[in-house]
Amino acid sequence: VLLWHVLEHLADPVGTLDEIRRILRPGGHLVVAVPNFGSLQARWAGPAWFHLDPPRHLYHFTPAALRRMLAGCGFDIRSTHHFSLRQNPFGWVQSALNRSPHLPRNGLYVLLHRSPQAEQAYDAATRRRLRWAYWLGMPIGLALSIGAALVRSGATMHVVAERNED
Repeated sequence: VLLWHVLEHLADPVGTLDEIRRILRPGGHLVVAVPNFGSLQARWAGPAWFHLDPPRHLYHFTPAALRRMLAGCGFDIRSTHHFSLRQNPFGWVQSALNRSPHLPRNGLYVLLHRSPQAEQAYDAATRRRLRWAYWLGMPIGLALSIGAALVRSGATMHVVAERNED
């Protein structure tokens, strides 16, 4: 079973994990990916952290909390990973931009998704600044993401767990 950036959106994550365990054969695997609330990026950015994503994210997890929850639902942790090329470098860039009071919150994310609102809501100078921040910031974000992963503190994490035999 794959829960890729889903668990943080659910009203009852424990109930969901209990149901997954019920339908999964003994030895079956579960992969859960979520933002890492205990990450270096989250601590650095604070309330500007891109992955907070209120109000869509109902819960946030640290690695220890996620492991405890999975174990409590009858899963044995097999591995934990702290790098995502898709999520983590961009998170550094957007979180840095979110710290600026002169730029729209998550404005780069909106702009890159070619949202009509971004083209109408942001003036040309803001769109230019956001695009420059992307091109200049992504190499830095990548380096920071690699460093954070090496110390097991990436902005997102995914855990591979196995249904125990109980």
